[in-house]
Amino acid sequence: MKVFIVLFQMLLIIGACSEKTEEEAQNFDLKAEQQEWSLFKMTGNTPNSETTGNQMSWQEIYEINNNGSFTKIRNRDGNITEASGTYEIKEENEGRALLLMYDQKNPIIGNCTGDTTEYLSIYKDILQSSWFACDGPGLFYKRTK
Repeated sequence: MKVFIVLFQMLLIIGACSEKTEEEAQNFDLKAEQQEWSLFKMTGNTPNSETTGNQMSWQEIYEINNNGSFTKIRNRDGNITEASGTYEIKEENEGRALLLMYDQKNPIIGNCTGDTTEYLSIYKDILQSSWFACDGPGLFYKRTK
């Protein structure tokens, strides 16, 4: 009887995990539909340096299109800057990520290398920029569309 109960519990756990994985996969099936991701939080290198909303240094969105293209739009003090390119979804040991490949250099590309690529890690329902790895700000995006 105990073996039956343990097996039943294991099946429940496995079922719950697979449901969550499928739900997360749907949220990040970027090629299925156009999506918009908005910057909602910035962090710095010092403790307690988190800002949100209008307190952030700029507002920013990624428009991810289902044809493999994207546009990044930054509003800093009313000055709008745009950059665009193509993207790939990468499967990594740590999870999934979004590799953005810009058409040309642009100051709003957030990376450690100064080239025309940007890397966003996917954590549940949040995209996180890898820019923080080289003393850039921690940038966190939520899906808004």
